Amino acid sequence: MRKEGFSAAILQNLLLAQTGDSGVWPDNATFRESWLHKPLYGPLSSPKLIHLYARLNQTFMSSKSEAVTFSEQPTVEHIMPQSWQDNWPLPNGSKGMDFMELLGASESDPRAVASRKRDIYVQTLGNMTILSHGLNAAQSNLGWKQKRPEMIKHSLLPINQTLLQNNSWDEEKILKRGEELFERAQQIWEK
Repeated sequence: MRKEGFSAAILQNLLLAQTGDSGVWPDNATFRESWLHKPLYGPLSSPKLIHLYARLNQTFMSSKSEAVTFSEQPTVEHIMPQSWQDNWPLPNGSKGMDFMELLGASESDPRAVASRKRDIYVQTLGNMTILSHGLNAAQSNLGWKQKRPEMIKHSLLPINQTLLQNNSWDEEKILKRGEELFERAQQIWEK
């Protein structure tokens, strides 16, 4: 008796027959919205994010690129750190509010609004990358002026080389990078 192979058509039919949220394949607009504006650090585990960024990194490479391998699993780096308040002033130059300050702040307080917005952007795909464990640990909550030169010196990944062309890092740059990465993601994970 000959065993039939598992064809792409069979897989497609199985996936299309799924119900519930886990069976939904998003359209491009939903994919883009989530990619750019949803806090995905947490909902996506570190191994999933590492895989995602490793795949995106491949889109920056050509047949002339040298292979870069890690001696140990890379880690997810928040370019603007999760605890950004001390080293990353808000766009107007003021210090951002931490979680406890935000609890007591008015919904309309401009500093609170800017801090909440930034907290969301920090967890989006445009603000993250992968680095070696040692480089990531050394980065911690440093400001961009300290973080960027170390990344230039130590990161060889093509995905980071384009990132390091930025002299500043803020919500506008996070969104722009998110859009650039989204275009590459669509090539990998097209509907």
